Amino acid sequence: MHDHIPNFKLDLDALGTANMMQMTTLALVAEGYLQFQDRARHTMKLQRPVVESENESKVNSEFSSSLVNAAS
Repeated sequence: MHDHIPNFKLDLDALGTANMMQMTTLALVAEGYLQFQDRARHTMKLQRPVVESENESKVNSEFSSSLVNAAS
């Protein structure tokens, strides 16, 4: 599994201030599955926290992340 990290700048106030920014990241989690009752398995899951400030929207190249614009 791999990802690509594009860099761009976007003015989200183009259609008003009711927009929100959402960060989509891949996270490694231990997940229990019915077919593997003896132990948890590691898998990748998507996490989607809402970005509250411009500082939180910075792309950290050490982790897998991409930005998604969502209307509130």
